[in-house]
Amino acid sequence: ICKKFHDNPYVFEVILDKVHDRNSKHASGAKDKQATVAEIMKTLQNDIPMRYLHIDETFKFSVGKKELTFRYWQERLVEFTEIEIPVRSKTPWHENFGVDMPDQYWLRIFLGFDRFRIAESDVEPETGIKKSNKQCSLYIYSRMSGRLILRERDSRVRLRLNAGGTEFCQALTVIIDDVDGHLPVNPTKQDVVYQPKSRGRNARG
Repeated sequence: ICKKFHDNPYVFEVILDKVHDRNSKHASGAKDKQATVAEIMKTLQNDIPMRYLHIDETFKFSVGKKELTFRYWQERLVEFTEIEIPVRSKTPWHENFGVDMPDQYWLRIFLGFDRFRIAESDVEPETGIKKSNKQCSLYIYSRMSGRLILRERDSRVRLRLNAGGTEFCQALTVIIDDVDGHLPVNPTKQDVVYQPKSRGRNARG
């Protein structure tokens, strides 16, 4: 279909045709369809940099006429912090604690406070219903699947934090990057499954 990149085998273009919004009952006219396409393009421009963490800066991507930069979290989080922690696949964490083990791999953790979420209103403007989107959120990126596999808006229970009241509700954001590609995922690639062989059972973390 597209031949303008015929001299470069590493460049490709995705063309969306006959785009429509399933949820819209009125997108029948040309203007409505143009608005639907514009909204979809805007969503892609915002979501793609968030869903893909491991895109090298030498790769160039654009949606419509906007070139994408894959620095979503670096530009969004305040007090952006990076740490690396070792994870053991077989050896219990408390055995020879602090000593490097043959079965360990590394996870890269990013922490910060989401400057957009912290500024959001706690009340729905249309209904007046109270809401909260400032709880500690968790995002897990898998090198095995190459993308974001888990997004949990309130991860306080999973992370074993105090989930009562407004504890950890300052838009704290925790990002786990499976930098070594050893973090096992479930069949749908939407969550993490730990499988310690020494225990003979799954342990979900």
